[in-house]
Amino acid sequence: MPNSHDAELSADGVSSALVFAMAQLAEGVIVTDARGRITFVNAAAARLHGVTRLDVAPDEYADSYHLLTESGLPYPSTELPLARAVLRGETVLEARWRIRRPDGSEILAVGNARPILAADGSTMGAVLTVRDETARYDSEVARAAQNAQLRSQSAELELANEHLQDSAAELEAQTEELSATAAQLEERTEEAELARRLAETERARAEELLAALQVERARLADVFQQAPVAVAVLRGRIVAELVFELANPRFVEVTRPGREMLGARLRDVLHELSDVLLGEMQRVLDTGVPFVANGYLVPLDRDNDGVPEDYYFNFVYHPLVEPDGSVSGIVAFGTDVTESVRARRDAERLRTEAEAANVAKSEFLAGMSHELRTPLNAIGGYAELIELGIRGPVTVEQATDLARIQRSQRHLLSLIDGVLNFARVEGGHVRYEIADVSVDDVLTTCETLVAPQARAKQLILRYPETSATLFARADPEKLQQIVLNLLSNAITFSASGSAITLTGEDGPAFVTVRVADSGRGIPADQLERIFHPFVQVDAKLTRTNDGTGLGLAISRDLARGMGGDLTVDSTPGVGSTFTLTIPHAR
Repeated sequence: MPNSHDAELSADGVSSALVFAMAQLAEGVIVTDARGRITFVNAAAARLHGVTRLDVAPDEYADSYHLLTESGLPYPSTELPLARAVLRGETVLEARWRIRRPDGSEILAVGNARPILAADGSTMGAVLTVRDETARYDSEVARAAQNAQLRSQSAELELANEHLQDSAAELEAQTEELSATAAQLEERTEEAELARRLAETERARAEELLAALQVERARLADVFQQAPVAVAVLRGRIVAELVFELANPRFVEVTRPGREMLGARLRDVLHELSDVLLGEMQRVLDTGVPFVANGYLVPLDRDNDGVPEDYYFNFVYHPLVEPDGSVSGIVAFGTDVTESVRARRDAERLRTEAEAANVAKSEFLAGMSHELRTPLNAIGGYAELIELGIRGPVTVEQATDLARIQRSQRHLLSLIDGVLNFARVEGGHVRYEIADVSVDDVLTTCETLVAPQARAKQLILRYPETSATLFARADPEKLQQIVLNLLSNAITFSASGSAITLTGEDGPAFVTVRVADSGRGIPADQLERIFHPFVQVDAKLTRTNDGTGLGLAISRDLARGMGGDLTVDSTPGVGSTFTLTIPHAR
């Protein structure tokens, strides 16, 4: 007789875990599909019937399992509890019938049948639980006979009571013995009732478990289908035998749109996969260690034109591990990141091109500056020779013109020097000689150098001396260049009679140098632009201030190159304050 473990449910039946659980029940369990055909018989039911037969239709139940009515007559198959449950949706409780086994023995069976309903109310099948009540039935018959016998004996005893007074004690003892027997029978009856209740509880728990499993199965299926990442389950122990067991819509969409994958071999569906990637799959199958890849290049022929195109994926190949520890397949999780990879590469290419263009620009500015300095130096030299009278006497008018030529030549040289310095700073060719620098020494020197310009414009230059113990960590020449540029700008843009203040202050991490003026001020929308190269607030052709607009750009780059910064606060019509921060000396 086949073991119940060999019996299988249909695809829409119960999970293998529940089948295993029902197979262990002491009570017989028989399950049918929606058509009423028997799909599962557990070991207890097989023992009760003496036979296990699957795929039996409702009209064959009685003949296949030798079922009779309680009185021993042939039982119509379609009236049996299991048939009524699956064919008519009835719930049948505590029904009784006889089972004639192949060896000729008979038992009295008592069972309950219920339909198995789907979420939409349709019948998915039926389940029958059955138990052997032969012993109980025989006990009840014996007990009834015994009670009849006791009643007969009691009548006989009463009739003979008058003549058998001497045997009263013996009869009383017999009566007590019979009472004890009755009590034992009552106790056994209670035990049987308790067993029945326990069986009912187990059956109810089994039904709850079945319902919960069905709900969870539906939920997992919904999550799998709607997952935004590609997911596929492949079964097999070697790559050449991997077969698609599951594949959600996203997986089909990003690999082979419109292609049916379930049951197909991996090599037949995705034949363009590289040997390297197939090798990683085999390694997962052999070792049970997942494979993780980000931005991995995978050639795919999505449009089936025979020409694979390059796509990029973040994916994981995770092993399917069985209870015995063996690997029976792979779960593949993937996300198509082709667009982001291409965008990142385009951005890197554009950045490289921009850096190359910036270097070329800096080299061009440096080269142009050197080329312009040569003829300008020649102009200055020749003008000086003429002024000295080497080429002959010079009139007063000619001397005036020569002075103008020399001023223009020096102005152009200063502009070219600014461009050259900017090219060096922007190109990263500036070297910093960092040391501990006395801030007071640098500011005093700067004040002395710009004092003549301030007096010529009738400006008040204020410098409250800074503490002699205040030191900054900086390149002294670069620090002096920044402060001189800030003072020169303040003098240039301040009206006669106004004041310029230069201060140096200590801080917890930085030394702060401020240059404040009471000039025209800078509009709020121009505060950041003034630090851009070749930008001046007054960019009109009629402006009165000379310059290339590189001074502030160079100054901020030098400040940042020394680990500090240069910022500005300004109010139009009130003035501006430029703040230079430099790291404090160690």
